[in-house]
Amino acid sequence: CGWGCDVDFEKALMFFNKAAEQNDLAALNNLAVMYEKGQGCQKDVKKARELFAKAVAGDFSRAAYHLGRFYENGIGGDRDVSEAVKLYSKAADDGDADALVALAEIYLKGNDDVEQDMEKAVELLEEAADNKERPSAKSRAKALLGECYENGWGVEEDGDDAEIEAGNLYEEAAKDEKCALGCYNYARFLEDELGGIEGDLEKALYYYRKAADEEYVKAYCKIGDFYLHGWAVEKDVKEAFKWYCKAAEKNDPDALNMAGRCCQCGWGCDVDFEKALMFFNKAADQNNPAALNNLAAMYEKGQGCQADVKKARELFAKAVAGDFSRSAYHLGRFYENGIGGARDLSEAVKLYIKAADEGDADAHAALAEIYLKGDTDAELNLGKVFEVLKLAAEESYYATALLGECYEQGRGVGNDTAKAGELYEEAAEDEECALGCYNYARYLEDGLGDVEADLDEALAYYRKAAKKRFPAAYYKIGEFYRNGWSVDEDPKEALAWFKKAANDKKADAHSWGRASKFRIGMAYFFGEGVAFFIEGEMPFSLLEA
Repeated sequence: CGWGCDVDFEKALMFFNKAAEQNDLAALNNLAVMYEKGQGCQKDVKKARELFAKAVAGDFSRAAYHLGRFYENGIGGDRDVSEAVKLYSKAADDGDADALVALAEIYLKGNDDVEQDMEKAVELLEEAADNKERPSAKSRAKALLGECYENGWGVEEDGDDAEIEAGNLYEEAAKDEKCALGCYNYARFLEDELGGIEGDLEKALYYYRKAADEEYVKAYCKIGDFYLHGWAVEKDVKEAFKWYCKAAEKNDPDALNMAGRCCQCGWGCDVDFEKALMFFNKAADQNNPAALNNLAAMYEKGQGCQADVKKARELFAKAVAGDFSRSAYHLGRFYENGIGGARDLSEAVKLYIKAADEGDADAHAALAEIYLKGDTDAELNLGKVFEVLKLAAEESYYATALLGECYEQGRGVGNDTAKAGELYEEAAEDEECALGCYNYARYLEDGLGDVEADLDEALAYYRKAAKKRFPAAYYKIGEFYRNGWSVDEDPKEALAWFKKAANDKKADAHSWGRASKFRIGMAYFFGEGVAFFIEGEMPFSLLEA
């Protein structure tokens, strides 16, 4: 270790050997570590395993942890998870934090040899998280405990409380910048504003880089995303492709998928459909839903392969089974138009609703298109779609919100703004349903139907819709700040919300997007919330708006 002298592995080996000849248990353990790593000697994991076993026989608990590792991973001999559990338990009984964490990870996963036990895993992690002797194990325990709270594994808390606790644990774990799992998960929460943690893309990228420094492969893919989109760094698609390829070399399914997308679209490399197909296939072999979706799209279009819509339909269905919402939209297209199989409008509507429930704008548009077709086709009459929506509304808040729009607009049913208001209020009970929150906020703002006007409540629901990235809500919040409704009049804050709406890729196709651009133009023209107009600084021209 270089304590009081220069590091000298050969000399260390000599001292350990002399002590081991006298059956000194700590020396046997340390000698085993040197043989495992090849320090001062030829690497020999079989010999290391024998030395660890000899130290365990002498009741040296740290060696029990190491020998457990060897049994769990089949190092220097046969793999035996049951034996690993016994050894980890032996070390854990003596308070070894690494053993506590290793044992917890086995119980979290479960396997043929050991039954999954989330509650026991949490107990072990909580004990390890309080350990002061091994800081690295303590940090990993906190990171894993965070995952338990985030995913509801073996803990009583759920919802926002659990997510907040997860965020606190990730932040604590990330204080140890060598803890890759802690850094990675804390970066995710910073990126997506989860668990009450304020969003900070620069800080998120910093922690992704820290995780990448520890060779945490998923962090490579995330860094690629930042370069691809220009988040907290200058957009650089070539650099993004490099990071995706770096992770793809480790067979990470998300990275394989993104490397495929780069080859498919020419992001940072030449368009190469055959190479894209190769990447997508490798990721799809690991049941990556996004890769299954992209592979299906290539078979549909015949990119790098013979067009095969039947195979595309099968792949989209497999991705939908993996809960990939974009595939629900595509599979809906196939069912609506009878591509690669039988036509089934009812199934198409259900799939579109599933995708739209996750905010897929194309699915929303597809549903609207079905409504607009009216009764030009017996199968496509609004009454039938209305009935499908009624059924879907039993399981989907999003469908409830759509049903409200049917009542509000008189599509497939008589116009009934009061009923629409009831349905919007019901849909808004789920704060994840952006459309429900937005439409209920409209009714609260204007006192529509039987809903009593309440600007405070309206703003609260617009904020809930905005939290789910519903861009029309950005515009509405901007209007509240511009006019001083339920908040102090604040032109600068209003401008920030208008910009957020105007930057949405669908802005030009919607009135809220065009209105946002107009508000921005006027703000720069009159100096509302910004310095007075200086030529070349205004992001959107008045003519464009």
